[in-house]
Amino acid sequence: MKKNKKNTSENIEEEKTEGVIIKIINFIRVISLAFVCGFLIYLFTIAADSFTRIILLPFLLCACCLFWQNIAMIKNNDLMAEKLGKVYVLIFLLYWFGMIGFGAYTMISDGEDLMVLVLLPFILAGFYVIYDTFFKKR
Repeated sequence: MKKNKKNTSENIEEEKTEGVIIKIINFIRVISLAFVCGFLIYLFTIAADSFTRIILLPFLLCACCLFWQNIAMIKNNDLMAEKLGKVYVLIFLLYWFGMIGFGAYTMISDGEDLMVLVLLPFILAGFYVIYDTFFKKR
């Protein structure tokens, strides 16, 4: 019986150690993401034209989502971390389908209608990410 108590206390101690390691990793991520966000904000503010800002915006928003998601993980707020993860995927998908739409528009306007089929795997991949993130039961 003493052995079970010892194993239980060792397991609890190992879980605490693992939790501390995960928090340290998330803290390192937060620091690196803070630098990335700061750099992207700097680039966004000094951008000469609106086209550059449009290109930088999804990267900035995704980096900020990851930053706050890691802060939520450090604070053990799993619900907020999950929601921010979904916001991250949503921003990425808007950018993904926007680029696909731009590519399709360019191909069709150049008269290369058959080349639009090249975009089909990317469209299917985007729909799979939507299904996997928002509709799949876990």
